[in-house]
Amino acid sequence: MRALSRTLCVFFCALFLLGGCEAKTPPATDFSAAFSAAYRGMTVEGSLSRSRQGLLTIQLNKPETLGGLRVSYRNGELQLGRNRLLCTADEAYLPDDSFPALLKSALDALDNAAPGREHRLTAACGAVNITTDENGLPTALECPEHDLRVRFSDSEAL
Repeated sequence: MRALSRTLCVFFCALFLLGGCEAKTPPATDFSAAFSAAYRGMTVEGSLSRSRQGLLTIQLNKPETLGGLRVSYRNGELQLGRNRLLCTADEAYLPDDSFPALLKSALDALDNAAPGREHRLTAACGAVNITTDENGLPTALECPEHDLRVRFSDSEAL
């Protein structure tokens, strides 16, 4: 009986120790991913790539009316392109509550997030919840204040 008690004690202590030893990965800042988003009653699909150096490129596939639209942010400059048409403007050209601006604001807040899987952050767009996988790659993003929910898939670190 005494041996059984010791064995159980060691087993339970090991469970508590192992639970506290999980390595927490910092969020990835350089990544690419496909996404599906619900934004103000509209479904938006596409892909994006992002780097800590400030380059964010969003390629939209759906809705069909926006298919092929590319939005890129770099150093305060915005580029909008579709097919062979390309125009540049100041980043403030798009409203703060537009889909690309909200996505950029939320992902920028992730740059200074602590390691872990669940991130409750304050971004320029308001409160943001971002979930990452074991490699720190985003899997979901939510900005309730602006009715934005994004699911990421096929994520890869760059």
